[in-house]
Amino acid sequence: PEVKCSVLASFDKYLQYISMDKFKESFLSIFEELSNDQNLHVRSVYATCILKCIKFFKKDNAMLVNSIMPLLAKLLKDEVYEVQYAAVSNIDELILLANNDTELLTKCIVPIIKDGMNSTKWRFRLFIAENLLKVVATISKDQLYEYYYLTIIQLFTDHASEIRETSWKIIKEIIEKVDKSFLKEKLWYTQREKFSSKNYILRIASFNSINFLKEYYDKDFLKETVIKEMMNSAKKDPVPNVKFSACQVIKDLVSYLQDKDMTKEAIEFMKGFENDKDCDVVFFSQQA
Repeated sequence: PEVKCSVLASFDKYLQYISMDKFKESFLSIFEELSNDQNLHVRSVYATCILKCIKFFKKDNAMLVNSIMPLLAKLLKDEVYEVQYAAVSNIDELILLANNDTELLTKCIVPIIKDGMNSTKWRFRLFIAENLLKVVATISKDQLYEYYYLTIIQLFTDHASEIRETSWKIIKEIIEKVDKSFLKEKLWYTQREKFSSKNYILRIASFNSINFLKEYYDKDFLKETVIKEMMNSAKKDPVPNVKFSACQVIKDLVSYLQDKDMTKEAIEFMKGFENDKDCDVVFFSQQA
């Protein structure tokens, strides 16, 4: 196993000196055998090796789609977590390669991402989020909306906070580099919908996402729509954490807007919690 791992770790450097025909003749069958290797370390290094060699395999798209990608897909479903993580750890290279390749995108990348998003392992989903963050600014607007938008929304509402926060950074990249209307036209609907989520953590997360992205909202829209919707939702929320989180976020939003009328309205909203049954809500609303 140690010898196999050593060869696989540097195999991508060797590829630059051989032709695609030579690879098919001498190595493809070995690659297929390695996907069944009994040693988990060999399978892990092998998964990383495939990702490092992707650019070389792209020289023969048919081989990549029909021979190499099924091997990677197999590793993504490996019974050992370490192998799965290795197979998805640098998937950004694949996403970049598929930017102008519909076949690779639809047959390989999208299925991998969809399967990964349904994984019960949060680190697996985080790997996908982190790799999307690396490349989202280079994805075309059409492909973004057609193939990746639902994934980004799923990341946005993930139960793991680290994944949600990574999705906010992805959205920030989209707004800055791809489409400045993305927030109001695409994301606000999801944010508002989560105000009434059965999971109070997602209600708080939606408030915090607005605060994270506040500078990208149109100020009038933030004032007339977003903050008022947040106030109306928080007033009737039964969970203390949601109420005082709303106060803290609204304080930040109003400070950002520097609008006298909005400041007065926010203060009245916070005074509404002066007699709340929960001492934390009273404290944090007064502080805000």
